[in-house]
Amino acid sequence: MHAISSHKAATIHKYNHHYIAKERIMSFFNNRGGGVFPGIIEGSATSGLRHRVAVCVERVLDSCIKQNTLEDTKLVLNEVSPANPVPPNRFISAASSQAQACVSDLTITRLTERPEFARVRCRVTIPMRIHFEDSHGTKCTGESGMDTHHDVIMFVPRNSVFPFEVKAIASVNCTSGRAHGENCFIVTACHTVILKITADTDLLIPTYGFCRIPNAVDFTTQECDSFFDLPLFPSGR
Repeated sequence: MHAISSHKAATIHKYNHHYIAKERIMSFFNNRGGGVFPGIIEGSATSGLRHRVAVCVERVLDSCIKQNTLEDTKLVLNEVSPANPVPPNRFISAASSQAQACVSDLTITRLTERPEFARVRCRVTIPMRIHFEDSHGTKCTGESGMDTHHDVIMFVPRNSVFPFEVKAIASVNCTSGRAHGENCFIVTACHTVILKITADTDLLIPTYGFCRIPNAVDFTTQECDSFFDLPLFPSGR
């Protein structure tokens, strides 16, 4: 990268043949110091604490993760766009369409020998989006759902006025697949599911005060910077 002139002392990043000048803080991510931005704590963590603040948060009381490869998993199409694809269809790709999954058929059985823990059984339905091509070469997408079943041991709190919830987030990527009839695909799915025991609670936490929000900096291509930063004349020995 060419040296930049003194009147434009900025860090230049090349991206897709464009140059971006970072002349000042433009977001939390670009902050490199100060105690009023999110980031790594330097020095004492208690320095700058100002208030005890009550916040309403979703507290995670327990969590566990499960990762599996599921072969010959059936995905039934619905909400296809464009409508009425002409079979036979050719599978292109499939993946989860959002992180939030649906928990159903929930059964919680406390363990006699460990009453603070319980056997948690449930079905987790993961929203899926499938990309495929019909016999006319039209690119299509369809929505579906993939069910996974779980039987795990988790910490489950005692009953309270405001109850806890069992939630799930998930991510799925289908490495291969094939059409099965007119509106179905058989896929191999790599899936990750995180089960959580959560509760809405009011917590008292120490804070450093309010965040300072940096002004936004508009993106500009600055296509000529690399040319303007060249020396005016060739250098001699």
